[in-house]
Order: sequence, then structure tokens, then C-alpha cells
Amino acid sequence: TRYIGDWSSDVCSSDLDIVFVDPPFADGLLVPACESLNRNQWLASSALVYLEWSARAPIQALPAGWDLTREKKAGEVRYGLVRVDAETAGGV
Repeated sequence: TRYIGDWSSDVCSSDLDIVFVDPPFADGLLVPACESLNRNQWLASSALVYLEWSARAPIQALPAGWDLTREKKAGEVRYGLVRVDAETAGGV
């Protein structure tokens, strides 16, 4: 597992259909990881992104075109499923 911000375009191709983002909660990496997916245009249109974040805090602002369609809590973890419209999000 590597931090997505360290990846280069040679490591990851575009058109990813599903991505799992589960960064260390205290490091504040959730939104930067999501922004990196957009900036590098790695997501397929209508991609799904599974996110995890601390149950002690609300989810931070997600990039444009990211729609949190489901959200639940289990213990200290809150998790959700995002559908990404790549055209609105800056991809495709």
C-alpha cells in the first residue's frame, strides 16, 4: 500500500472503476487522496470510491462531481460509497 500522492502517472493508469481510500485518520489524507485521483484523471466515468474516515468527525468536503451515495458507522470508523461523475470531477 502506498500513499496515492506518491504515485506517478506511470504507476497508475486511468479508467479505474473502483478505488478504496482508507488513509490514517489523524494524517488528514482523505481529501488530498481524492483530489489526487481527480487531478491525475485516474477514474473511469461513473467510478465508485469506497472511503473510510474517523467516526468522530464529519466527512470533509469532497471534490466536485463526487456524490456520497451511502454512509454508515461501525465503532470508531465511518465509511461510505461515492459515485464519481468523471466529467464533472475533471476527468474524462
